[in-house]
Amino acid sequence: MPCTFIRPDGVWVVQDEATALVLANHLIDHAKGQGYRKTEVCEIAMRTLAPELIELNGVFIRYGESQAELARFGFTYILHGSNNEWKIVVAVAHSAVTATTLLSPAAGE
Repeated sequence: MPCTFIRPDGVWVVQDEATALVLANHLIDHAKGQGYRKTEVCEIAMRTLAPELIELNGVFIRYGESQAELARFGFTYILHGSNNEWKIVVAVAHSAVTATTLLSPAAGE
């Protein structure tokens, strides 16, 4: 802690474990309200940004009791730490389909 959680509908700064628990319970209750049963994680990728900083991204697929897909969304986590002490400092939920656009200086600059 602290951790920043970002979704298309808002941003939350989680300062302590009690706040993290409230947010996690809210997300779990919301998923259960949609008939949530399980989550599959796929397309996981890791990128080292610095020795103590990594980026993880992938896709969560939520399934209901009938095994029908309920939702699919992407995630990006920024983790800080070393060895066995990695902690999420930024968590972003986003579209499962993303695009990368390379930005470079205009010619001649």
